[in-house]
Amino acid sequence: MAAAGIEFDLQLITTDTWLTDYWNKDEAWYFSGWAARAVETSVLELAFHSESSWNSARFDNAEYDKHLEAAMNATDEATKRKELKEAQQILHVDGPWLVTTFVNIFGAWNDYVKDVELPFTNERSYHHDARLTEDAPMGPSP
Repeated sequence: MAAAGIEFDLQLITTDTWLTDYWNKDEAWYFSGWAARAVETSVLELAFHSESSWNSARFDNAEYDKHLEAAMNATDEATKRKELKEAQQILHVDGPWLVTTFVNIFGAWNDYVKDVELPFTNERSYHHDARLTEDAPMGPSP
């Protein structure tokens, strides 16, 4: 980025400082992330709709709002897909974020571990329903 004339003063701060002094504040520039959501319009609505209280970039684009609202209210997949495509194209051209990374999410477990699903987010996940089958090997001796 320095070659393009963009310089940064990176500071590691605590979560409470970030929430108090930076998050959702005017003129603050920070690195952040959004985990995947179960509903495809969640981030698009919360982070970019002009009337969202979590729109920390203060993005305000009536055309974007129109397409997002049409997608959220669509009763058929074709319309929803078309409207989401339009909204995302507007974000691509006019959006407020510089996306620098995408998190790879992966996991592995043996066949004798049951009822575990790979989480769709990069958030901590607790598998309360996970269980071992009868043929699972015994753990280490105490």
